[in-house]
Amino acid sequence: MMIETNMSTNIYNKFDNYEQEEAYLKYKMVVLKYDSNYSLQKIADELGKSKSQVQKVLEKFKNFANVHYNNYSNCGRKKILSEDEIKNFILNIIKENDYITQQELCGFVEEKFGLKVTQQTISNFLKNFGVYCNSKLEIPILSDKNKIKRIEFARYHLSRNDKFSNVVFSDESRFQMFTNTRKVFVRKGESRPFIGKPNPNYSIMVWGAICRKGKVAFKILDGTMNSEEYLKVLNDHLITGASKIFKGARWRFQQDNAPCHKSYLVKEWLSENVPVTLSHPPQSPDLNPIEMIWAWMKKIVEKSRPKTKTQLKEAIENAWENVPTNMINNCIDHLDKVMNYIINNNGNFFK
Repeated sequence: MMIETNMSTNIYNKFDNYEQEEAYLKYKMVVLKYDSNYSLQKIADELGKSKSQVQKVLEKFKNFANVHYNNYSNCGRKKILSEDEIKNFILNIIKENDYITQQELCGFVEEKFGLKVTQQTISNFLKNFGVYCNSKLEIPILSDKNKIKRIEFARYHLSRNDKFSNVVFSDESRFQMFTNTRKVFVRKGESRPFIGKPNPNYSIMVWGAICRKGKVAFKILDGTMNSEEYLKVLNDHLITGASKIFKGARWRFQQDNAPCHKSYLVKEWLSENVPVTLSHPPQSPDLNPIEMIWAWMKKIVEKSRPKTKTQLKEAIENAWENVPTNMINNCIDHLDKVMNYIINNNGNFFK
């Protein structure tokens, strides 16, 4: 068999992409075999491929007269869960009971169809439909009263096209030295790796404040927060930071409904020292953009893997210093989406 070609060997290695190079190599295998009568091993050595690769290409050419032909439709083991009735049965069970296990699904399939399947088969089937196991996100259980307050808050600010341009958002958060939320790659057959958990597992509470102009103030706290400590933080950090940023202009202050924020002393101090204090609906961390800043910082702190309380403190301070202003603005912009969701979903927590 003679195969005519005007392709010269000097174009080898001059390809736009991997697919073009592979197509040329397959074509060259056929040419060397039928035109030059090379052996399989000689072709493999010439083109830098294995003997088995050359053999597969030549068999494909011999059987189909085409080195690119793929006939996979009848290859491999037939899928056990291929019937539409079985597929719909499994998907409906998951829809009705999302806490069901793969082992229980195996039992239901055997009981309904007399078909024994493994948990791996169930797992592969679910992955093909984009269904994966994961823990549910924890969200507050909202009372009807608080749902109404959330809707009223959202409607009020959306109706005024409030972009929160002069609002200082504040909050406290606790950083743990060891959290272990990061995932690692594990090869099949290898045991799950261990990571040492420190004892004691120190934690540090912080207070912070942000606005559209950037970071306003930050304070690492000693222990927990009470009304007296909170007043000291507001007086020493909030007023100083807000004064530097707004330079005498009117600004508004946001805080959540933590007990130390609602004491008579705090309310009295705010009425005398802060131009405007926003009303914040209860159980509404999704309406405070600084919560997303805390979440970002905690990932950064965990990545640094602090081993002592001093290292934990340094990691927290470093994370705060590196919070970019554009991230803060993106978090504040996100409030529009959250408020619209609250109105359209009966005051429920944003997902």
